[in-house]
Amino acid sequence: MLVITGSSGLLGSNVALEAQRRAIPFRALVREGRTAALTSIGISKDSIVEADIFDFPALLKAFDGADVVVHCAAQVSFQPRDKRKIFDTNVGGTANVVNACLQQKVRRLVHVSSVAAFGRQKSAAPINESTGWLPGVKQTHYGESKYLGELEVYRGMEEGLQVALLNPSVILAAADGYRSSSRFFNAAWSEQPFFTDFTICYVDVRDVVEMITRLANNDSNGERYIASAGQVSIGGLLGEIARRIRKKPPTVKLGGGLLDAFAATEDFRSWLTGSSPILSRQSLMLLRDSAVYDNNKARTQLGIEFRTLENTLDWCCAEFLNFTTNK
Repeated sequence: MLVITGSSGLLGSNVALEAQRRAIPFRALVREGRTAALTSIGISKDSIVEADIFDFPALLKAFDGADVVVHCAAQVSFQPRDKRKIFDTNVGGTANVVNACLQQKVRRLVHVSSVAAFGRQKSAAPINESTGWLPGVKQTHYGESKYLGELEVYRGMEEGLQVALLNPSVILAAADGYRSSSRFFNAAWSEQPFFTDFTICYVDVRDVVEMITRLANNDSNGERYIASAGQVSIGGLLGEIARRIRKKPPTVKLGGGLLDAFAATEDFRSWLTGSSPILSRQSLMLLRDSAVYDNNKARTQLGIEFRTLENTLDWCCAEFLNFTTNK
């Protein structure tokens, strides 16, 4: 039995769809009231369990009889006002998952972390799985929370749990345009005029799901794997999306002090209104680092051939158009 936490999220829902496609017995865990988010994409209601990662008794019940748990639940945010929620979810919630696995004698935990768990690095060299956390460097709340979450997973390994860790970069997936990285597609659809030359590292959600599937079915212990296909500038990404969905690409470049002022203004607006900032100072801090991630371990040890950006965007944009024109 496979159990998936965070199944209503962008990655977790795709893991659940793949398990259903392969006829693997699974339980897709969602928070109360989120069942419809999965049934609407074709997940059988019989496979959906309402269980919050903060509700330990509910986790114990959901993990009963599980062979493998895939922990996708996380709080992804670079907003200062979300600091407590970020640490509660990514550290405390992960500790609950680890403890429930141990108590229910789950054989294996596949923990979905993030490349943010490597933190901001002083070196320009590519980051690989052996790169360590730098405590003396100013880090984002999200990155620190994912690093501390990984420590909880390793603590579980020391107590007898078999574990594997996955560190994806920005996951590109066909979705509704309002969740996680799918906001890039929404920005292009609304013909947002602004762009920057900063780069991001990306990976196709289908490749991440394949890595999870392979990690769930092997017996490695304590290994971590970077899931990242390559780099692209934000302006280039928005332009490629705009071309595929027949929208005007962004034309106004933001740089230097304008970005700092814009991020500070957005943080203040977010604090004042409770809405999400388009760009926060913490996310700007990461964008300026422009880290490069080495995916050789995933290629050689798991046999993953990462999809090209062209392949990923063709698929994502077709699905996005289908959703947008039929909603």
